[in-house]
Parts: sequence; C-alpha cells; structure tokens
Amino acid sequence: MNLRTALFYAKKDVLKEKRISLFIIIAVAFGTTNVILVYGLVEGLKHDLTNNALKVSGDIIIYPAKGEKFIPSLRSKEKKLGLLSEVEAIAPRLEFVGVLSFKEISKPVQIIAIEPEKERRTTKIIEKIIEGEFLYDRDKNEIMITKRLSEDMKITIGDEVILIFENGARKKYKIKGILHLGVPELDASGVFINFEEAEEIMGIKDIASTILVKLKNRYISDEYKFVIMQQLSHSEIKSWEEEIGWILGAIRTMEELGNTVAFASLLAAVISVMVIIYINVVRRTRQIGIMKAIGASDSFVFTVFLLEAAIFGILGTITGDIAGYVACKYFETHPFYDPIYKDYIGTRFTIEVLYRASTVTLISALAAGIVPALKARRLEIVKTLWSG
Repeated sequence: MNLRTALFYAKKDVLKEKRISLFIIIAVAFGTTNVILVYGLVEGLKHDLTNNALKVSGDIIIYPAKGEKFIPSLRSKEKKLGLLSEVEAIAPRLEFVGVLSFKEISKPVQIIAIEPEKERRTTKIIEKIIEGEFLYDRDKNEIMITKRLSEDMKITIGDEVILIFENGARKKYKIKGILHLGVPELDASGVFINFEEAEEIMGIKDIASTILVKLKNRYISDEYKFVIMQQLSHSEIKSWEEEIGWILGAIRTMEELGNTVAFASLLAAVISVMVIIYINVVRRTRQIGIMKAIGASDSFVFTVFLLEAAIFGILGTITGDIAGYVACKYFETHPFYDPIYKDYIGTRFTIEVLYRASTVTLISALAAGIVPALKARRLEIVKTLWSG
C-alpha cells in the first residue's frame, strides 16, 4: 500500500466525521489567527517605533564629547558640515530640563530648543503636528508641546502656560502647536521652543546639545560618520542605526513575548488536534485491526493518521491565514488605544508574518498527530479484532 492509498483513507476518514473534523479545523484556524495577530502586532510596533524615531531624528547625530554637556563652536561646525558633499541639511538642538505650569498643575518637562526652518529641512517632525501649527524662526513667545502633556494638563491651542527653566528663569508662553511624536520618552514630557529664545534665557551662545545631520543617502550613514569625525575632529557621533539601538532591543523583547503568547495559543490548538485524533484511534480500533488483517503495515497505519493531522493542519492554516489577514488589516486601520503609553497601537500584515505563522502552525499540527498515529501503529491485530 502506497502513499496515495494512505492519503485516500485519510481524506475518507476526515470527510466521514464532519463535525469532529470541523471542530479540529476551527481549533487550528483559531490558533493560526492568534499567531498572525501577535506577530502582526509585533511587526506593527517595530515599524511604528522605528519610523517615528527616524522622523524626529537625523541620519547622523553628533553629541557632546564625553564629560561635556554641550558641543562648542556650533556655527563653525555647521559651516564645515555644509561643505561635505553628502550632507543635505543640518539642525542643532539645545536640551534642558524644566517645569511646565498651567493653572494649578505643574509637571517636569524636557525642553528642546530648535531652529524651526533648519528642523523642517532636516527632520520630518513637522508631520507630527496634530493640532495648531509648527513654530517659525520669529516665534519667541510661542511653544509646542506633546499630546500626552496636553492631555495630562488639559492644555489646548492658544492657552497660556508658564515655563520654568533649570536656571530658575520663568516666562509665559502661548501654545502654538501640539505634536504626537510616537516616541514614548519624548511624548511623555516634550516642550519645543525657539533656539534663539533658549539661548537668551539660558545666557548661552554658539553651543548645542546635539546636531542632527541629514544625508542625501541615509544608508551610507555608518560609513559617512567617520568622514564627519575627521572633518570636525569629534568622536561622539552616531549613525541612525546606532541611535535606534534601544528600539531594536525593545523589539527583541516584544518578539520574545510574542513568541510566548503564540506558543500558548498554538498549544491549545495542538492539544485539541491530538486529543481528538487519539479518541478517533480508540474509536476505530476494530477498523484498524481489519486494515492490518488485510495487509496494511504498521507504517501504513501510522501514515494514514499522520496524513489526517496534516489535512487538518493545512485546512486549519488556510482558514486561519484568511481570518488573520482580515483581522490584521482591521486593526491596521482601526488601532486600539493603549492607556499605559497613551498611544494607538496597530498591527502590520507582511508576507513574513504569514510565513512564520503558517509554518509554525503546520509543524504543530503534524506534531500533534504523531502520538495518536504511534498509538494506531502499535495496536495488535488480535486485540483490535476482539475489541468492540
């Protein structure tokens, strides 16, 4: 008896027990759908975190030397960078800590001073405005805050707030714009002000906390940072890939958590498949004995039940893939709100997500069929014929 015959028997058994077969397929499909959603959520987080971080940063980021708080000779460095052939734009930033006050509420904040026109050319932070407008270079009495700050402190466009700087200076500002950056640490407490305004209040000149550099080709940043190091005689420089290293670490943690959740979901489906096929073996003991009596080998019987598991796995996986795709697309366009991060989280469907979920499910379904198939293989002819 060959593989084709074993497949014939397997298909016949699957079709004969329609209700049981349907239950197994639904169990496998449910497991597959859950796995696709989990992997799709991880993929969505990976895409959003990476994309958002890149939009508000540069291709190359220059930091102060070790032990220093600021980068000196800012304008001289900007001129040198402007002479490099691959540099497209440059945006310096100053960063301080402070306190934002509105009515009876005060909250610690991170003050980020920018040169708006340079920022527009270097980053895509302007795309993150969700209410109001982005700053202009002439805006000295207006600031922008992040969405989380506006929600926590009940601040809206046009409200007047008090900003207290780390040197004790305090000034009243009007809210011009609200940003949703998609970068948790910035969204938690970000306040954006004009660069010259920060210089005046802090009593500083010609220094920066960071310098963002936009290249004509982002993907040469790892190599080109060494050119900048030589040009500026400065060693504390990172490429965008190094800069988002913390995101990659967070993504690895998410993937591990996703794998755990996916495993738990699949385990339930695998146990369902294994138990039901095992019950089928026990119920069909006499039939197995007759098959062996007319010449079916132990390996043939094993193959029949393993193929049954494969059929359940294939049908369940296909059904789960379709349901998973629909669910992923739904949550991609209708993200759900996370009250911890105070942000919307969506899924992202990719071929890799589909491949991983389908492969894991099929292997799991086959593994679930091994135990009952071994049980069927080991049944003795005499005992099976006398049973029932």
